[in-house]
Amino acid sequence: MRTGVDEAWALAYGAIHGGGPVQEARTAAYGRMLAALGDRALAATVDDGGLTVGLGFGVVTDQAAGYETRADEAAAAMDRFLAALEARRTSS
Repeated sequence: MRTGVDEAWALAYGAIHGGGPVQEARTAAYGRMLAALGDRALAATVDDGGLTVGLGFGVVTDQAAGYETRADEAAAAMDRFLAALEARRTSS
């Protein structure tokens, strides 16, 4: 499993959603936009034998906007979620 929003994640995001070269490029571009959010965006990719078989992302709303997002709790929950996915993958 890899974590983080980077070029590899954006390309995998586009490829998994598919639909042809134009749609893949557009979806990958959406994925790249998440990288600009820095640590407010969390993402993961799950690989099986070198093939990306799943991915996901979450974005935490900036507390400066007046929302009580509890970003630290959201990040801890994402860590627990990813650990559970990895445990399930390695037990199969």
